[in-house]
Amino acid sequence: MDRSGLVSGIRLMSNIYTRKGVLLLKEGTPLKQGHIDMLDKYDWLFEGELLNQQPIQLEKAAISPMELEETEAPYIQEAYEQTIDHIKGFFKGILSRLDTNAESVFQQFSTVLEEVMNNEDHAVTLIYEVKDYDETTFRHSLNVGLIAGLIGKILKLPSDQVFLLGKMGLLHDIGKMKIPNEILKKPGRLTDGEYKTIKLHTKYGFEILRGVEGLDLMISIGALTHHERLDGSGYPDGRTEKNIPYLAQILAVADIYDAICTERAYQKGRSSFIAIEQLVQDAKAGKLNTAVVKSFVGYLMKQYVGRNVVLNNGERGTITFIPYDEPHRPLLKVGADFLDLKKVSTVSITDFAC
Repeated sequence: MDRSGLVSGIRLMSNIYTRKGVLLLKEGTPLKQGHIDMLDKYDWLFEGELLNQQPIQLEKAAISPMELEETEAPYIQEAYEQTIDHIKGFFKGILSRLDTNAESVFQQFSTVLEEVMNNEDHAVTLIYEVKDYDETTFRHSLNVGLIAGLIGKILKLPSDQVFLLGKMGLLHDIGKMKIPNEILKKPGRLTDGEYKTIKLHTKYGFEILRGVEGLDLMISIGALTHHERLDGSGYPDGRTEKNIPYLAQILAVADIYDAICTERAYQKGRSSFIAIEQLVQDAKAGKLNTAVVKSFVGYLMKQYVGRNVVLNNGERGTITFIPYDEPHRPLLKVGADFLDLKKVSTVSITDFAC
């Protein structure tokens, strides 16, 4: 959005959100140059009126803890970019056998993961507001690591398991480094033969990671099994629930969510609500762990209370209440009325309202 009109000393009349729904600056915030510079990092929007154009006088020391927290947002982008570079170097180094030490990339990753955990209330939306990279495999790997670790925290797993989940996500697609770029980056539909080649990345990843000295075996298993489904419909081995480790079941949820939300060569990134609907459908079909999906979806939807959204029938509404049993079917305020999505199966949320 055009930042013209944003000058130090103006007080916001409305919240400023990113287009994915994370609150950047609250209504009533007195703008400082640091806030204005921060907005350059994001595709942002106002809700309601724009700005009160009457400058106000600020005391030099009047910086609240909330304002300091808001100005930290660009730090995530910097750490994210550095981690992408580490992942890229590690993936390429391990294939050429120049570097098989994963510790440096894990250390850099832990910086971003901890930052995400410290911003748990807005973690997912913040991840998806970092500016896009062309290297979709590396971006996807980092995102899945962050989401998997976050799900582990939501499920209250021990911290070592949370970090292990992050590592599994970080390296789950390393096998794609052995897939030809003309297939990986093909903008159109894959042929049956090309799809068979793509599916080999799970076994390639397992073979690559099994050769990394000192690496937890579960990381290799994650690379092998993240496309397996509880009902046996996945690949490469058609495993069923009892043969898919619990951490790999969590990894699968994180992988699907990011695959939908992140822009790819063959599709634009879609909204969190589209990803949520897919996760819920797959859980109901017996493909994904229902408890994991419900916990993650509940976490996501709670972040969106009060947000304006677009429905598949073209109407707009505001999320007002999240039911525990079906968090993806909230109560909405539409105009002067309320709409309970639990009672209207044909209506769903498609995106945030711009």
